[in-house]
Amino acid sequence: MRRPSLFPLLILLASLSCTRPSSDEMYVSRERAEYGDTYPFELDFSDSLQRNDLAFFMRLERKPFDVFPDDTLALCLRWIAPSSEVVQDTVVLDLRAYADSSYSFRDFVFPFREDFRPAEYGTWRLKVRIPDAPEQLSGLGLIFKREKNGTR
Repeated sequence: MRRPSLFPLLILLASLSCTRPSSDEMYVSRERAEYGDTYPFELDFSDSLQRNDLAFFMRLERKPFDVFPDDTLALCLRWIAPSSEVVQDTVVLDLRAYADSSYSFRDFVFPFREDFRPAEYGTWRLKVRIPDAPEQLSGLGLIFKREKNGTR
C-alpha cells in the first residue's frame, strides 16, 4: 500500500506562509534618528484596493524625580511620493492622553489616519521631524494596518 504524499500539503503551507501580514510596526530609536530629530519610515501603498490605517506610538522615559511633559508635541510630516513629489503636514499630539504609565515611563498610541488612500500608489517615504522633542523621548514608531475587501 502506497502512502499519501505530503508534497501537496507542504506546497499549501508554504504558500500560506508567504502572505503579507495585515499590519507592520516600525520603530526608530532616538539614536537612529536622522539629524537627531527626524524619524524615517517607508510605507508600501502599492495595492489600490487596500484600506490603510496609520497610528504613531512612542515612549517617554523619565529619571527619578523628573516630571513628564503635560502639553502637546508637534510632529512635522514630510511625505515623499514614489514620483518624488513632496507633501508636508503638521500633527499635534496631546501628551496627557497616554495609553500606559508607570513611575518611570509613559507609552502613547496616537491614531493618525483611518482608511487612508494615497493619491499615488507605490512606496512612500515618510520623514517625521520632532523639533521640540522632550529629552525623555526614546524614539518614534508607526503602526501600519492594511485591510483588503473588508478583512484585516
